[in-house]
Amino acid sequence: MNSDGEATLFSTADRNDMVREVIEKMASNGLRTIALAYKDFPADAVPDWDQENNVISGLTCIGITGIEDPVRSEVSGLFFSRRRKRTVGSKLFRK
Repeated sequence: MNSDGEATLFSTADRNDMVREVIEKMASNGLRTIALAYKDFPADAVPDWDQENNVISGLTCIGITGIEDPVRSEVSGLFFSRRRKRTVGSKLFRK
């Protein structure tokens, strides 16, 4: 959307700039990025949710946001525990 609130088309260069200048910067600061978008559907027709590509095509992006989503301690411990077991296990079975 432009400064007047009108929808504008994104060129490939615009998209690449958005990824580089907004999304990658947020991600490099540990934020999970989420695009906020909408699409108007006819009031008298229910979208066919099984045809996902048709539903998500033609969306209008209204913003990108970043949220903190820290790894929970029990999840990171589980990951490292399984990783260690896999490493130890692979050494035991190697000859």
